[in-house]
Amino acid sequence: LPPTPRRSAAAPAASSLEPAVRPVHLLVQLSATLRNLAVSGSSRKQFVGSGCVEDLCTLLHTTPQHSELCMNVSRVLAKLSLHEDVRARIGADPRHLSALVQAVQLHHDDWPLLIRLCFILGNLSASNSRIREELAKSLLPRLLQLLQMHAIAAVAHGSRPPSASTKENIAQPHLAQPYLPVRADSATSTRDDPEGCAAVAGAGAGAPGS
Repeated sequence: LPPTPRRSAAAPAASSLEPAVRPVHLLVQLSATLRNLAVSGSSRKQFVGSGCVEDLCTLLHTTPQHSELCMNVSRVLAKLSLHEDVRARIGADPRHLSALVQAVQLHHDDWPLLIRLCFILGNLSASNSRIREELAKSLLPRLLQLLQMHAIAAVAHGSRPPSASTKENIAQPHLAQPYLPVRADSATSTRDDPEGCAAVAGAGAGAPGS
């Protein structure tokens, strides 16, 4: 008799998963695959033409508590948001921007995820005055608070994420400097590569690979 294939421990059988867990488990794997495909510049038109950009934003809006799924979605959007046509798609629906703001609020302690979310918001606000105004109203106080919190941590502990004691001693935030626009054609800037940015900022904290 031929040997019976062994099931990998990393991939639980569908029958062993709760019905509500199965779709999320699949979405995590699908979004991870999409992130790998987003690296190729030639695939951008397919992401835009298929409505995948809007679907990813909707996914971020409907499953905000799932950190692993939010991470994968943000990695895809971070790569794609370097391009104006993708930024236009994201900015066309206020719910998409709201989903990103909500994710920042919910995952402000998740160092690698926060880097990617802020990268996306920076790209969106660089070329759209309406988005800048909306972010100023909905997220500026929180961003200033995060800026001060992580600045204190950087001075005290290098580049490691802030500790709980640091978070408890946050003073009133000061005014921030204006954001500098991103150039999608700059191949050497870490602002154009959130994975590279994450590797630099989180080197002491075990930042995940690309």
